[in-house]
This record gives sequence, structure tokens and C-alpha cells, in this order.
Amino acid sequence: MFSWEQRKLDSLGKIITGNTPSTSKKEYWSPNSDGVVWITPTDINSVKTQCSERLLTKDGASQARIVPANSILVTCIASIGKNTINTVEAAFNQQINALVPHFSNSYFILTMLNNMESAFKRVAGTSATSIINKKEFGQLSALLPEIEEQNKIGRIFELIDNNITLHQQEPFLCGNSVNGGVELC
Repeated sequence: MFSWEQRKLDSLGKIITGNTPSTSKKEYWSPNSDGVVWITPTDINSVKTQCSERLLTKDGASQARIVPANSILVTCIASIGKNTINTVEAAFNQQINALVPHFSNSYFILTMLNNMESAFKRVAGTSATSIINKKEFGQLSALLPEIEEQNKIGRIFELIDNNITLHQQEPFLCGNSVNGGVELC
């Protein structure tokens, strides 16, 4: 049995706060489907994110903060606690803190963060716009096992989430019999 220890988030990897390249410079924003994914909280709708409404050009990407695939993105302003793993290299806006893990399992950390809603709310306070700054985010702590156990647990949660996603994509069955079959809604 592995032991679990209390660890601060900033000890798990590098924490980076996103930014927004100038929106008035058209040369920063891709008019087509080519470019670097630029994630905002509205793009975070599932446990994994690989695309976004807007893309950055090479010039725009040079002005952005970019993280590698398998970083954990956490909204820390307004809609606090929307979490995802980016499956591709990505840039992101200032409402998001990224945790780029050093020697931790991304999926385990994501699952752990998804269960820290009360801690996020406590740190964010009750001001008009809730916010967790980079330093406060890094000081949040949680119990973690050694990397071997993180990998095992993370893989189980990933398989469960993949199965849930697969079933959500199946057509919804109405239950009405049509020509000896079941009607799809």
C-alpha cells in the first residue's frame, strides 16, 4: 500500500496564468481552422479539450502563453472550477490557470481538482467577481499518492469518463416501436 501525502499544487508542476493577445491585431487571429488552439472558459465543456472557438496565428501564438498537451486548465475567475485537460498544445486566456505537471498524472490531478470545489470557493471569497490568483491557486493542497498509484487511479477515472462520453454520444432511444425496432429521437 502506498502512502498519501499533503502536497501544494505548485509542488506538482509549473503554474501559468493565461493571457489574451491583442484582439485588435487581426494578424494574431486565424480566420480559418489553422492555428494554435486558444481556450477560454466557454470552450471548457468536458474533461478533455482539443478545440476552441478561436485560433491564434503564429504571430498571435508568439504573444500568448502556451502549454503542452496534458496540462490541466482550471478557470479561476468568475466561473471558478471548470477544469479540463488540453489534449493538444494550447494557449488560454487570463481567466485560466494551467498546471503543467512535472511528475504527476494529469488525469489524477484533474479528478482531484474536480473534487475541490469547496476549497476553490473558500479561497475565491465572496466578492462581486470571484477570483483565485496564481499564488493562491498554487498554495491549495490535496492528498496525493506516489506517481505509480496516481497512474493507476488516473487511468481508471479516464476509462470511466471515456465510457460515459461514449454512451452520451449514442442516439437517445425513445422507446417507441417503429417497424419492429426502436425509434431514435
